[in-house]
Amino acid sequence: MYAHQIYKITDLFLKNGLFVTMGMDEEEISAAQKFYGIVFPPDLKKFLMTVSIESNNFYNWNDYSRQNIEVIKKALARPVESALFDVEHNNFWLEAWGTKPEDLMDKLLTAKKHMDTVPKLIPIYQHRYISSFPLEEQNPVYSVGQLTDTIFYGRDLLDYFEIEFGVKKWNDMEFDEIKPIPFWHDIITSNGSMFRRLYLNADTWESSKDGAPLFLLDNLTPHELEMAEQELISAAGFISPVLGHAKFLDSWPIIGLGHIRSQKSLPVLYSLLEEADGSRAAGKNKVIIAHSIFQICSDKAMIPIVSRELAKIAGLLHRSHGWDEFDLIEILYMLPDFQDAGVNRQLSCFMESENCLIAYNAAKALGLPTDPIDLKFKRNKNSQGEQPI
Repeated sequence: MYAHQIYKITDLFLKNGLFVTMGMDEEEISAAQKFYGIVFPPDLKKFLMTVSIESNNFYNWNDYSRQNIEVIKKALARPVESALFDVEHNNFWLEAWGTKPEDLMDKLLTAKKHMDTVPKLIPIYQHRYISSFPLEEQNPVYSVGQLTDTIFYGRDLLDYFEIEFGVKKWNDMEFDEIKPIPFWHDIITSNGSMFRRLYLNADTWESSKDGAPLFLLDNLTPHELEMAEQELISAAGFISPVLGHAKFLDSWPIIGLGHIRSQKSLPVLYSLLEEADGSRAAGKNKVIIAHSIFQICSDKAMIPIVSRELAKIAGLLHRSHGWDEFDLIEILYMLPDFQDAGVNRQLSCFMESENCLIAYNAAKALGLPTDPIDLKFKRNKNSQGEQPI
């Protein structure tokens, strides 16, 4: 790390209201490394020797109070502890670890033995870490919550600070230039990690606007799919300890369970179906749940349920009750899967909707030409001066 880069980082801290003081000397660096059994990578070492930040969010390697030692040791242990948590609670297991033991304690001992051999991560700020291996500059920075949630957070130290403090957007990171660190790079870029980040944890309009990315499930190995199935079941709903039944949380896990034909999920899905009434999106939710159940076990009892909910939705649309068009479009493409003439007739009725998007997608879902729909709404637009909604 060059002097001008450190100056740039220091200036960034000052602009964010952080108090900057003198950094550590060589003797203090050596003492910290010996005390904690770590080695700082060269650019982090230069950074720590240049500036010290007065902030609870940064780690103070020069403070040997009991409280601060506990904070740093806990941070150093977090990557391994997060892996053990995922093994115990999220059915996580890597094929590279060998055959998964039946006994929980044996699983944890085996996982810890392997995790103790991976490149050690050094905490920088909150739960952001840099790899101590290799001992060279420009190692990437990671954000580590649970092991399975680990993501890149900077191509190198300077890149990380610019992202952390708002100078650069995370999405603008040069991902293809990130140095591959053994184990950690694979954890983030594996199909399983992509599934968790882009499917289970998609939290922006940009990442979810095109619907559930089911291809991520198709890319999983049998071992990864086994873990993903359990994670989808957990995410689909939870069993209330008070009420004793499942609660609907999100549609993507339910859609995913239907896609992978998860027999294990049927008890949860049937429970969700019973409890889906009472919310504004109840109709949509019931159709999604019924669709997944039908995909898994071809339960024909789902067809009249879907038919009733479609009739309710059509009535709400007719009375202009402000039904979300995108909620409806999401389920239109599920309806042909029931291979039922009555459901298909109801789907075709949506082609008469005064909403262009609903009419267009109903035709597309049925595999019919959309040109007549386009022509109809172009004529309406020309005659009325605006497109009907």
